[in-house]
Amino acid sequence: MLAKRSSVPKATLHGWVTGRKALKLEQVRMVADALEVSFYWLIFGEQERTNFKTTVTRPLFKGIVKMSLEEII
Repeated sequence: MLAKRSSVPKATLHGWVTGRKALKLEQVRMVADALEVSFYWLIFGEQERTNFKTTVTRPLFKGIVKMSLEEII
């Protein structure tokens, strides 16, 4: 149950859903952590945008590379 996992009272969660209770940002963060989603996504329903033009990068390696990725489940 989300209330138990997030330590946010069930009445508070219900109040949010029905629009009868104002959001407290710390509680929203606790729910986001419990759901393993970002705070931004929970509030706005979309991923944060990264401005790649201002992102600082550096080369990690040069040459031919063989790479394998595995999904953690």
